[in-house]
Amino acid sequence: MAQVKHFGWGAVLAVLATGALADVTAEQVWADQERFVADTGYDMTSGSQQRQGDTLIVRDVVLTMEQTAEEAGGRVTITLDEIRLRETGDGRVNMTLGAMPRFQVTSEDAEGAPVEFGAEVTLTDYLATASGAPDNIAYEWTAEALTTAFSLPAPVGEDGAVAEEVDISLGMQGLTGTLARGEGGMILSGTTAQSLSYEFSGATDEGAADLAFTLADVALDQAMTPGLFTGTPEDLAAGLRDGGSARIEMQFGAASVDATMTDPEGQAGRFAGEAVSGTLTFAMDESGLSYGAGTQEGQFQLEGGDLPVPQVSGSYVESGTTLTLPLTAADAPQDYSLATRLVGLTLGDEIWEMFDTAGSFPRDPLTLLVDLSGTMKLDQDLMSEETWQTDAPPGQFESLNLNDLRISGVGAELTGNGSFTFDNTDTQTFDGFPRPQGSVTLNLRGGNALIDRLVAAGFIPADQAMGARMMLTMFARPAEGEDALTSTIEINEAGEVRANGQRIR
Repeated sequence: MAQVKHFGWGAVLAVLATGALADVTAEQVWADQERFVADTGYDMTSGSQQRQGDTLIVRDVVLTMEQTAEEAGGRVTITLDEIRLRETGDGRVNMTLGAMPRFQVTSEDAEGAPVEFGAEVTLTDYLATASGAPDNIAYEWTAEALTTAFSLPAPVGEDGAVAEEVDISLGMQGLTGTLARGEGGMILSGTTAQSLSYEFSGATDEGAADLAFTLADVALDQAMTPGLFTGTPEDLAAGLRDGGSARIEMQFGAASVDATMTDPEGQAGRFAGEAVSGTLTFAMDESGLSYGAGTQEGQFQLEGGDLPVPQVSGSYVESGTTLTLPLTAADAPQDYSLATRLVGLTLGDEIWEMFDTAGSFPRDPLTLLVDLSGTMKLDQDLMSEETWQTDAPPGQFESLNLNDLRISGVGAELTGNGSFTFDNTDTQTFDGFPRPQGSVTLNLRGGNALIDRLVAAGFIPADQAMGARMMLTMFARPAEGEDALTSTIEINEAGEVRANGQRIR
């Protein structure tokens, strides 16, 4: 698996935010800059260093990272024409830029032809200040705005014609940041921004795309073991085993996205969405990977394309997904989990009118919640080249827990929970699948009323509805409350499947 390296923002922030140490000279500060950048995986050189009074002027600064073919290939170059480090006289040093950073990435396409793209960064009213002692350095920086203009190769259509250039821009307003070293040399950074915006526009003979994305009140915290992402995937796995880790936590306020896709015939489809707030988390350590994303109080709208109606709209109270997954091989089973939720989904009347003109179904908000966990045994590192170059699975599932299941809407609700273990030595009983053992309990409320509504709306004929009711009575039994059924499905050690004690397999 090719490892995609970071584009260089961490290295740039290391240079831009690391300004000085208490009671040290500017020359000593610059030496510390080189060490900081090296920990992000870059080599840094400078063309000249000149002292003018209380200021050290460093010119023609170049940061480079070479990537082997196994690491996705290519070369990343970051250039800063001039950096000024001024000793303030009170144990601090301020750093400013004489020119803005420039990025360039050189790589090869699938045919081996060279491909280059770059970016120019503009920082308005940028100032970095550092203070502390040589063994406890703290850095703070501010900027009124950051804008990034990307220069990308123009896309080529199927007929070989080069289309108009792709335009991509990234901007942030009202920035503050910190950079420091934590316990064990961990690189710690924090960034806040009043707003963030991203825009994309491009076209070929196959169509066009436009995207605008905004976030407000962004807060980003990061922690990373030095050098963790500077080698091959195998190096990353070894670093995690040695105690390395990385963590990113992001919170934001109002978010919006507006995307339009146009096909070659000129027919356009549009998606627009908003949310009041959201979070994003990502972490890696010896125990594995964890990921989480969620938004609150969102709404969306789709228009055009192949939709049977002019537009489709809806809103929701909360949505999100979390995942934990082991990454490195181990003799003992390791934990995993996956959960997703969509709470309070309200669909626009135009959707209901497509299939329920008579109003047979209650139009109450829909909810979907699935929470899974269990254990798995990895025989190979998930990040290794060997794992991604073979069709053989890297490990096996040992157990699965359904901690929570809830699907509700149109007047009905299905809930459930249960757990299973898997015998990976027996793949005969269930035709190639490891034999499960355990049980799951499912509860249905409003099931018969839902069947009545399906008949009234013309989705199923009455005779098929009768068959559905008979199936429910075969696999479920009445539960407490009106129109309530429950069923416990069990698989025993002999591979027998039973529903409420009745054998069905």
